Amino acid sequence: MPHKTFEQISVEELCDCISCSDGQPEFNICPEFQRGTEAKGVWSLPEQKAFIKSINSNMPCGAITIVRERPRARRWSILDGGNRTRAIRDYRDNKFAAQIGENFDERKFESLSEGEQSDLKNKRLTLEKVTILPSDSDDIIARMYCALNSNGKKLCAGELLKAWGWKGTIPIINLAKELMEEDSEFHDASEEDESSDSEGADKHGEHGAHSDVVGNNSMSALRQRWKAVIGKAPSPRPRSKTLAYMIGLIASSVSSDRYTDNTRLCGCNYRDLMRSGKLTSAPLSPEHRQKVLQDLHLLLTFLDGVFGKVYYMKSAPGGCPPIKLLAAVWAEIVTGRMSPRAVDVFKRFYLAMSDPVLHAEFKATVDAKGDGHITPKKIGGIKKLILDWASTNGQLSEE
Repeated sequence: MPHKTFEQISVEELCDCISCSDGQPEFNICPEFQRGTEAKGVWSLPEQKAFIKSINSNMPCGAITIVRERPRARRWSILDGGNRTRAIRDYRDNKFAAQIGENFDERKFESLSEGEQSDLKNKRLTLEKVTILPSDSDDIIARMYCALNSNGKKLCAGELLKAWGWKGTIPIINLAKELMEEDSEFHDASEEDESSDSEGADKHGEHGAHSDVVGNNSMSALRQRWKAVIGKAPSPRPRSKTLAYMIGLIASSVSSDRYTDNTRLCGCNYRDLMRSGKLTSAPLSPEHRQKVLQDLHLLLTFLDGVFGKVYYMKSAPGGCPPIKLLAAVWAEIVTGRMSPRAVDVFKRFYLAMSDPVLHAEFKATVDAKGDGHITPKKIGGIKKLILDWASTNGQLSEE
């Protein structure tokens, strides 16, 4: 059985251990079993920057695990933490800039003050040292490496966002939970009078007068209408996927004052949501809350008569229609450009998607490079498809 010990190592000491000043560093950053090369691992530049920021902020960053094949071997191999170590090395070598201190500006190591450099170099990291004993099997290192990298499950966006809002101090996350009825403490006191809920829920015809519905600011009314249109109200799914979905909708509605055709609409991606600048403890104004409810009602007005009839919109895990396919619709809604006439044209386009040629064009646009993000290019491509189709089929003229 391998022998294991723990100790503390500073950032500067770690850099010394992987340097090649004497021809052979004490720590081998890229043994044969590791990913990547000595110069480059598998982390992206944003991941490296985020790690440096975490170290400087004294955030937990996990132990760096090193292993040696026999008790008296001088050289250690990095078993876990190679990408973290490269990030430290490359930042020290001024290969990229990162956020250091309270200032949001990114700076290279050489641009830090002498005190800031000293503080970073003396940050303490946990070092886990594993020594292979003669009695251990020949494949023990491979088994340890595989166990480290295959037994865990990466946090998804919903889980990260759930952790971000665990104290109930982020209004947008609270509003998403309220919509999902995940926690009764987030219910709006204004819902004590439920007399208008059933009326609001019944006012959605296929081309319904959405102006009547959006006037009802009750969360219960929205949930009832959502259930009537989609077949189920928004509800938690494994790994909090519905939470991420709802937060994405709410954040983009709130951020619509900053959304243009050249900027990215908030989706369910964790980094995009954090960059939106809305997931803070700043209070959500009554006007913003009302806009969110109105935008969601208008989305339901579009989906009423479409959801369930378009073959790729017949399932909604957790009550979530596929927002990637609805990005152009939602962009028009949050920016106030979705008139009742536009709702009708958009509906007709989606229902016409039974045409295999039209559907193929739509799918190619949605699945273009950068899949997973709701990009301006995708939204613009979908809107062009809709306008071209409407013009060709005489759908833009008033009836």
